Amino acid sequence: MQATAISNRNPPFRPANSLAVGHRMMSEETNPSQSHCPDIAENAPDELDSSNTCQLRKRGIARLRKALGEQFSVFPSQSYSPLPVLKVVVKDLIQHIQGQIRKSRGATGGEAGRDVEEKFGVEIYGGVARAIVAADVGEEVFATDFDVRFFIDGCDFDSCRRFVEEYLLQQLIAALPPSYPSAPDTTLVRFSYFQKQVVIGSCFSLLSFGNPTTGKNVDVEFCPSRGLIRNYFDDANAFVIPLTPSILRKRKPCLTAEARCLSGGFREAVNLLLRSELVIQDPPSVVNGLTLYTHTLCVKRLTPRTMSDELAYGKLLARAFITEARRTRQRGSDPLRLVRSFIRSHYSAEPLSALALCAQLSALLLGFGSATPSDVEHLSPPIAELMSGAACSALERADGNEASLAAIIAVARFAVNPRGHKEESAEARSVSIQLPSARSIRLLRLPQAEVDMSALVSVALARLEERCRLVRAGGGRPLPGLRHLIEVLKEPAGVLAHPTAEEEAEEEHTHKQDKLGHEQRSQHPAAAAAGCKQRSGPEVCG
Repeated sequence: MQATAISNRNPPFRPANSLAVGHRMMSEETNPSQSHCPDIAENAPDELDSSNTCQLRKRGIARLRKALGEQFSVFPSQSYSPLPVLKVVVKDLIQHIQGQIRKSRGATGGEAGRDVEEKFGVEIYGGVARAIVAADVGEEVFATDFDVRFFIDGCDFDSCRRFVEEYLLQQLIAALPPSYPSAPDTTLVRFSYFQKQVVIGSCFSLLSFGNPTTGKNVDVEFCPSRGLIRNYFDDANAFVIPLTPSILRKRKPCLTAEARCLSGGFREAVNLLLRSELVIQDPPSVVNGLTLYTHTLCVKRLTPRTMSDELAYGKLLARAFITEARRTRQRGSDPLRLVRSFIRSHYSAEPLSALALCAQLSALLLGFGSATPSDVEHLSPPIAELMSGAACSALERADGNEASLAAIIAVARFAVNPRGHKEESAEARSVSIQLPSARSIRLLRLPQAEVDMSALVSVALARLEERCRLVRAGGGRPLPGLRHLIEVLKEPAGVLAHPTAEEEAEEEHTHKQDKLGHEQRSQHPAAAAAGCKQRSGPEVCG
């Protein structure tokens, strides 16, 4: 989800060192390690200038065709697990939705021209658009989701959702055996296959479905009209690829396409992309901005161009988050609703990533947000609950693996002490956490002397200890590594409670047993399956 409130043509905050288009976009002071990075002029097409559009060349076109032809697996939720996995080809889905939108608004198939395209246009955005532009200039960028946006010219959000449901229903009917007891309908599709359904006022609607285990999803956004909102978070991720009818047609698709940059000059945005630099225009207007900022720092590993930019982004986004949280509490709603939704759609398969996101977001919030005691009191419990839940899921997923346990402890140490020094570069303040998927996630220490995390850590600690007590009371064994995690959380407050001899012996026995079990499962799957049935007590954390 990358949308903001109504765009502001003259934003109150403009990042430092915003050089003229085509100039080198480098701050030697803040990013000296990247000073060797070449300007894109070597790889860019000749016509790339200060405009916001560029014709894609052979490599970009090839990446676009690959993206449109990709097949996604759409899994049902756990409560509907007997249902089949659906196969969705992106290009077919887009054609179906766009055709239904046009038909509902009275646009016939024979209509053409820029006016119709403006009203009923469709474009690729997000990570895939970024990957296509990167491929066009000879760079490789990884993209997980497929993000597509439809402009609907007055068509209501409910109707648009129904168009998606109808397409998925067709795939479901085709996948079900003839002996299936009852005919499925769109209601079944809605409750069993959609991972996320978000409506932000009248600005946009977002539907997400795909594979919750790998996080490889299709995100379908519906927007009433162009220019209503700013459909991007930062300038390096402001690319869109408009999909004309000639690109989407099945027979002899057009081999020409263009990319656009919504933030301004195309060359400047590509330079930011290649140098992994972060520029955000008008940060306070971003919906769920602090979460997106955290995701951009940690997963996309973009870095603000200067120290002053980093401080400004942190303050503006954290304070906007707190202001919105106060409004949300007054309405009786969950102030972390959008954060939870983002974690479900982006990190459901990687609880360690979810834990790292919560740790970084908490540090930014308490370090830059100027939170009052009342804010801390209201926000600490739900954030701590998110963190403790993610920690238990990560410990369970680690299954005694020492490298994974070490990564969890590293995130916990960051959570209790995210302080850095202004004299240090962003690179020196970075903490790299290795994920089980072989990728890594970055945590960025804050460039300031004081960040009081004690209130939030205390609540998270209480949650983990309570879960530990419940497991022991039920005759079960705490997850391996949980005792060490609790000790790490106690350290900064000077209340480190050394475990009793009994607890130490149990922890050591648990660690050895689980390490042995992990080795056996990797070598003898059949024996491991039998051994699991003989274990006494649940191996869960709540």
